[in-house]
Amino acid sequence: MGYPMRRGEIYYANLNPVIGSETAKRRPVLIVSSNANNRAADTITILPITSNLRRVYPFEVFLSAEESGLPKSSKIQAQQIRTISKQRLETELLGCLRDEKMQEINAALRLHLNLE
Repeated sequence: MGYPMRRGEIYYANLNPVIGSETAKRRPVLIVSSNANNRAADTITILPITSNLRRVYPFEVFLSAEESGLPKSSKIQAQQIRTISKQRLETELLGCLRDEKMQEINAALRLHLNLE
């Protein structure tokens, strides 16, 4: 990708192949790795996004369609954090989250990773 991806941006990624209960298939993902990493490395750290809203757990963050640029309201799955090759990403930027929403994401990551 020619464009320098930034933390807080949403792209489609192909997450296959997977093992077990890992989140699979082509889906939107949120970039959570640092901008320094995103510029320098061939990998990025992402959180998968799903439109399955049956239940939103404390380590997940609700995301309205309006704030995300996605066609449906969704949730971000901090419990499915993973590092992937940039080659898994499609080039079209779908959306970029505001700082307030990224603070919610940071809180979900801290909870999931027991960082507090």
